[in-house]
Amino acid sequence: MHPKLYDRKFALAFAGNVLFVLANVLLLVHFGRWVHFLDGDELDLGWILGVGAIPAVLLRPWIGRWIDRLGPRRTWAVGYGLFIVTALAYLSLDRIGPAIYILRAIAMVAPAIVFTSSLAYIAHTTPPARLAEAIGTLGAAGLIGIGTGPLLGDLYLGQADQRGYGDFVLLFGTAAVVALAAVLTLPFLKSTPPHPEGRRTAFLAALHTYWPGWSLLICFAFGICMAVQFGFLAKFADAANIGSLGLYFAAYSIWAVMLRIKFRTLPQRIGRRRLLVIGMSFWALGLVTFAFVDRPLMLILPAILCGTGHAFSFPPMTALVMQSFPTALRGTGSAVALMALDTGALGSSPVIGWIAFHYGYPAMFLTAAAFVAASVVVFWFMAVRKSFNPCSENVTRRCITSD
Repeated sequence: MHPKLYDRKFALAFAGNVLFVLANVLLLVHFGRWVHFLDGDELDLGWILGVGAIPAVLLRPWIGRWIDRLGPRRTWAVGYGLFIVTALAYLSLDRIGPAIYILRAIAMVAPAIVFTSSLAYIAHTTPPARLAEAIGTLGAAGLIGIGTGPLLGDLYLGQADQRGYGDFVLLFGTAAVVALAAVLTLPFLKSTPPHPEGRRTAFLAALHTYWPGWSLLICFAFGICMAVQFGFLAKFADAANIGSLGLYFAAYSIWAVMLRIKFRTLPQRIGRRRLLVIGMSFWALGLVTFAFVDRPLMLILPAILCGTGHAFSFPPMTALVMQSFPTALRGTGSAVALMALDTGALGSSPVIGWIAFHYGYPAMFLTAAAFVAASVVVFWFMAVRKSFNPCSENVTRRCITSD
């Protein structure tokens, strides 16, 4: 039998997630400003983000297998260690060159390991019927980090024309220290044993047998949303003379946390696929409104819309993918979900960076919104309206749950 969902171990996982997401978002949101400090432009940023995501995508199958073989707590620690090392190594750079691509790649692998491990841990320690709820509650911790990290970065970096190297020492140093604090929660988490079946099953064979279906398209679209928000928003704010992004991320995270808590049982009540359509529709609307932002207070509307999209879409999206896989392969399942998300960020970053450079940020926001909206329409017709069930495609599959 599974233990109760909310206990001391869950509280520790929640606290660790708050700390790590704060550290990670502190660097993600302001990374574009570091590229600018090194005399890079939107094209450089787009290529660094895109190329830097390649190793995280390619290593996802092995990350999932490592988790299944070693248990999520051990791989979690490896991800934290990589993040701390790369956060400090950024400070050795003095120009745009091969080194920043390498460090960005390692920096993307680190959260890939951390987030895949955390999802696998929750999947192993949560009653299956409440997995989407558990992912949503743990994700609320991440949203708290999202609301805090950008504010700290704004405080450290100040105005674009007044930034010095010392400001970035404070930025990267704080990220490393906060991530180190997250490491201290790991020894107190419940140890989850490795699964012998997870050792024997090859990644491609598992993916073929437990194919999650059209949910992966939504993961891809969600990755585009993340690329826009965490990769280009800071550069957009500087270009539009908006300055601080603290208001946006504070409103975004506070609103999303409230929605997560208030509607945490919504996936069970209306179905995960329907909730996913609602959430991604809000994402598309939020991206559209960015095209019309020209002063700080106008950031509140896209913050509310995108925060609603994040709150309603991430838990059912990841739960749908993960629960296509049996318990022994939940590490692989979480890796598949985040691999599709990373692929969306990887494929879109150079393209949207090119659009922003040549046609401006409004065109970039509208293009991203159009793709997200098209993905929602396809998912609606193929997975919701037709009552698509990936377990019905192959009678030899072991169906875990369905809506």
